[in-house]
Amino acid sequence: MSILSARYIVEKEFIRDYTVKQIDSKLYHGTLKGSLYCPTPNCPSRVSYVNGLRPILKTWNKDDHDPDCEHAFERLKGRVGIDTTQFIDVELSPERKKRALKDALAKYNMSEDEIEQQRQKRTTKKDNPTTIIRNSKPSANLVLTNGEEVAGVGNTGFRGPNLRKRTPDMLKDLDENQPRLIMGLVKDVRLIESTAEVVVIEKGVETHVKFEEVFYANSPTYSGLFHLIKRYKSEMTRVVFTGIGQVRLSTAKTHYELSVFNGEDFEVNGMILTTLAAYYRGA
Repeated sequence: MSILSARYIVEKEFIRDYTVKQIDSKLYHGTLKGSLYCPTPNCPSRVSYVNGLRPILKTWNKDDHDPDCEHAFERLKGRVGIDTTQFIDVELSPERKKRALKDALAKYNMSEDEIEQQRQKRTTKKDNPTTIIRNSKPSANLVLTNGEEVAGVGNTGFRGPNLRKRTPDMLKDLDENQPRLIMGLVKDVRLIESTAEVVVIEKGVETHVKFEEVFYANSPTYSGLFHLIKRYKSEMTRVVFTGIGQVRLSTAKTHYELSVFNGEDFEVNGMILTTLAAYYRGA
């Protein structure tokens, strides 16, 4: 059963109830984390807030509910695992990145009903083994390599894990220095000589997208085209940015940045920048 609300308790004193819609990442990590409990009175299980396209509350890792609680469940004795003592770095292929950008735009534009339908499909119960089985094969890490080949990757046979998608308000410490697909609304386009900084926003939280030297080394034809995004935004009521790059914290530590390495690694409303340029040439 879904957990729809949680009790906020400090030093064993009940403060108030919070519903999922009343919580955001800032409130949770700044105040509520570790102090939210199952809504069932006297249930000792803590509750965590998980942000996403549809935020949820879930049982705290390894906490157990009161046996009579409606949210109680039987914990499995074990799970299938992967031996993570070995890692293989897998470069993202252009085809995978293109599919990921298309999928991200579709997910971002989903209605609440469509998101719920998709969630229900994913949560269909499956039988799980109760003993731990550790596979000896290595796991794979995604890497962005500034467009250069990764030695030995071609013969590994590994597809690698899915590229993780984030909106600006979902970014946290674990995303730093990792490849991520960022999606959100274009708030502003700041032109800086032949390049630009695209400000992407979601729920009031900004991520600044950067296009630096490596970007122009890989995609020189994109130089001087960024004013078209600014023009396009002025003509449209809603412009969705989807882009793949490396996440980092800004120098001032006030927001996260996304450094994009290739011209085809980002889109606005499903168009790469050269497609947008062709759109205006034909207009």
